[in-house]
Amino acid sequence: MPSHDEIASVGRSVAAVPDTSTNHVAVVTVRVYDAGGVVPAALTRSLAVAYATLHVAGIDANWIACGQKVMSARCSTPIARDELAVRFVRLPGEPSAGNLSLGYSLINTPLAAGTLATIYVNRVQWLAAQAKSDAVRLLGLAVAHELGHLLLGTNAHSTSGLMRAVWSRRELQQNDPADWVFMPAERAAMEEALRQRAPQTTAHVAWSH
Repeated sequence: MPSHDEIASVGRSVAAVPDTSTNHVAVVTVRVYDAGGVVPAALTRSLAVAYATLHVAGIDANWIACGQKVMSARCSTPIARDELAVRFVRLPGEPSAGNLSLGYSLINTPLAAGTLATIYVNRVQWLAAQAKSDAVRLLGLAVAHELGHLLLGTNAHSTSGLMRAVWSRRELQQNDPADWVFMPAERAAMEEALRQRAPQTTAHVAWSH
């Protein structure tokens, strides 16, 4: 998950980023586990931000609620090869300035694939408060970033775009839309990863024109 070196406002919404995806759209199912006490309305809005960010990359997310109050029957079954999961948790202790990790993705390095991403809700909220920015939007961008790690099968970061390691003060202030999207090579790699994950006889991943 990206860290920050200086605090600043995130600024414009994902909706301001033009849709540069191809006509093909990949659909991935993502189970959502909220153990971080995110307000339902805020969780819905943050997932909308994550959805929009992934959609620009040609991927649509099918969210499956697996919270304590609302849970799909599917949540009690083993997670499928073509599914991902994201959980929201709170870490003990008070966040502080510096290289603040907002989340983590568990990657199987030999297989170059991952299934579970974790978002640290209190760290996201702390950073947003310090920056006087939208915590919900920041949460959604964090989700998209971590799902990117799972699909790319690596915890490595890029030098530009959403998957860069550090979100600096200058970048946040300038708020270039290009800083909040996946790079073309990443989009292609994620689409190919979804193809590889798709079972031979099922349809959790679909392609349409």
